[in-house]
Amino acid sequence: MKSYFPLLIVIMIIASSCKDKERAIEDLFLPDLNVLFDGYEKLDSTKAYSHFADKLIDANQDLRSSEIYIEAASLYHQSGEDNMVPGLLNKAIDNGMANPKILLKFQNLTLDQDSEEVKRLYKRLDSIQEKLRKVSHFSMEMESMTQFWDYFERAKEDTANAKDIFKEFIFKGPRELRDFYVVRYNNLDNMYGQMINGAPNYYTYLKQQFSPDSLNALKNKTTR
Repeated sequence: MKSYFPLLIVIMIIASSCKDKERAIEDLFLPDLNVLFDGYEKLDSTKAYSHFADKLIDANQDLRSSEIYIEAASLYHQSGEDNMVPGLLNKAIDNGMANPKILLKFQNLTLDQDSEEVKRLYKRLDSIQEKLRKVSHFSMEMESMTQFWDYFERAKEDTANAKDIFKEFIFKGPRELRDFYVVRYNNLDNMYGQMINGAPNYYTYLKQQFSPDSLNALKNKTTR
């Protein structure tokens, strides 16, 4: 009698993966960076680098920002746990990090040169460096901005749910939005404050300025 147990395991794994992708936006955790990094300035005195790194990784499970992975790697390095750095930098690359010189951020970093994770990291950084040498590998991607206008108009018309709309934009939009959220806004309150309370007319003005012709001209100029 044939056993179908392995096949069932594969089906269960696939089903579980699909279920994760179908999670509702409201169930996804979007960290408030002001809250997440509370106490960061005290780390040099507390020396709780490893604990703080664990905290960042846990908060980043849904967002998967490369910036947060890099910061967690830096904290592990400061705690003396250099073995944690390669895995986190590989995760950062998985999620959009494209800085071939990232290791320069980690002074006196000691890595196990025989580690497969380390070898993989070096190979990927070399590949990124090679791609950056050719202009043909660059392009001006406008998808983030193109998608933004619909979310902005919805948020402007439905201010009571504007923060939820911006959260949807972050999770459903292009991957780079997640890092942009981390480095630019920190939390949904700031997004709401700038776009809805602060200067909604300015964003409307910008929308009018970015016509297809102006974008093509910008792309051509940038390429040159």
